[in-house]
Amino acid sequence: MKKLILVVMFTLSLLGCKSTSSENLTYEKIDMSKPPIEIVKALDDLKSSLKDPDSAKFADIFQYWESSVKKPVEENKGYCIRYNAKNSYGGYVGYKWEYKTNYGYKGNSKSMYACDEGVKRLY
Repeated sequence: MKKLILVVMFTLSLLGCKSTSSENLTYEKIDMSKPPIEIVKALDDLKSSLKDPDSAKFADIFQYWESSVKKPVEENKGYCIRYNAKNSYGGYVGYKWEYKTNYGYKGNSKSMYACDEGVKRLY
């Protein structure tokens, strides 16, 4: 009986979950010849957190938002920045993702999934 209750509770908890599938998101590559001010600030913040800020190489930068929103605003957009930089020993460590929202940087699995799906869709 306890197992049945646990299964029912687990199933009900999943009903409220939102899919992070790329079909629910709209992606837009950032034009770096005219980047929005929030991207410039995000790149500056990211560089300042690195051991060698001048070594930063940026590969993919794009924004995404829920497809149900017709006109995205800062509160519902996410930004994905893929970068590589040197470590303390002077070697590049490999490309990593940084995820930015208006609340700051986050590195959870949902944001990483959204960034990976965005690259697949945009390229």
